[in-house]
Amino acid sequence: MHPAISSIFFVISTIGAFLAISPLLGGFEKKAPFDERPLLHLVKETPKVVLVGNSMLASRIEARTLGQSLKKKTALVAQPGSMSARWYLFLKNYAAPVKPRIAFVLFRDTELTEPRYRTEGRYRLALEQAMRDEDEKFMRNKLADKGNFSWFLNTLEASVPTIRSSYRIQENAKRRFLLGAFGAKGLHHATVLQKEIFERATLRRDLAADSEQQVSAHEFSSALPDSLLPDMLELARSSGFGLIFYRIKTRRHFEEPDSPELQRYISSLNAHLSANHALLVDETGRQEIKESKYSDGDHLAKRHRRRYTRQFARFILEEMRKNCERPQTNDVRLDAWEIYCDLS
Repeated sequence: MHPAISSIFFVISTIGAFLAISPLLGGFEKKAPFDERPLLHLVKETPKVVLVGNSMLASRIEARTLGQSLKKKTALVAQPGSMSARWYLFLKNYAAPVKPRIAFVLFRDTELTEPRYRTEGRYRLALEQAMRDEDEKFMRNKLADKGNFSWFLNTLEASVPTIRSSYRIQENAKRRFLLGAFGAKGLHHATVLQKEIFERATLRRDLAADSEQQVSAHEFSSALPDSLLPDMLELARSSGFGLIFYRIKTRRHFEEPDSPELQRYISSLNAHLSANHALLVDETGRQEIKESKYSDGDHLAKRHRRRYTRQFARFILEEMRKNCERPQTNDVRLDAWEIYCDLS
């Protein structure tokens, strides 16, 4: 057997044996403590409208300006780097307890059905801080992807407190383990083989997505069951608030239209949301939003935030009026649907 293959299999076997006996040594380390600060902020503000998202939200919306435009007290839960897994937790653990009338989720393209996007490595701590203790088992099962080598690394990281302390320490600890067990030659063979087998996009999906804003062409129907979108919709239904998913315009939209695959995906997403008494608002076709207003990447320049916030409010009010003026069938015009008419 090739020395590199022999080395990597021995490493996996050794670590696997460690994981097998780890429960006898105290089991998995407890997750990071729940961060109550966003909840305390919302409790203090008592908003009727809550928006959740990442830096796309933070760079676009001023809560006070939006509240004035909508005539509803408004608050944001915006954490840079967060994606759908954290957005679900924001809705459950921060928004739902303060009983808003409506919640918004700002997203790009297919992010709503990519549950494992930005849940690994340096994003793990922030994810855990948004979880309550009762969420841990659910989220671990939801995000488990045993067909991906990153799941194996996550399991290792969750087992060893020293490794979990920071992303840099994680990487250094793995390197020291290989070096100590097999020497420099064994470390080299294992590293080369890992790079050949586990390409960047496989080992860490978020790295490839962050560096090349490429649109995933996965089908909505096949991606939906594993996503947290059904859980968001059920949470909104059981908690009694309306849920609006707002698709933002990215730089890509100034250069090329959506692919036919993405158009079908968005159409299916829209139909699914409507069937579950949620709404999709899509700004990607809005000509009022100019590329000159952007700063880095898909972020909006700070000096344009107030004007964009007012545009955002106008778009929302227009969509609400359209939906509330349209004749509704008896099975659709439920109390949940009336929530959206409050904005119009």
